[in-house]
Amino acid sequence: MTPEQFLETVAQMRKLQKEYFATRDKGILDRCKFAERLVDLHIQKAQNPQIELFQ
Repeated sequence: MTPEQFLETVAQMRKLQKEYFATRDKGILDRCKFAERLVDLHIQKAQNPQIELFQ
């Protein structure tokens, strides 16, 4: 993932979070959680590049 793609992913996550807190919609919450897991995964991969060797 390029830095630009990562920033786009984080921006989308933040947009979803703001939308959820404005509406408290369960569907949006599910999308927020998915986006957060995706961001967390990319952060983990960046911090621990060796992990991918074993997957």
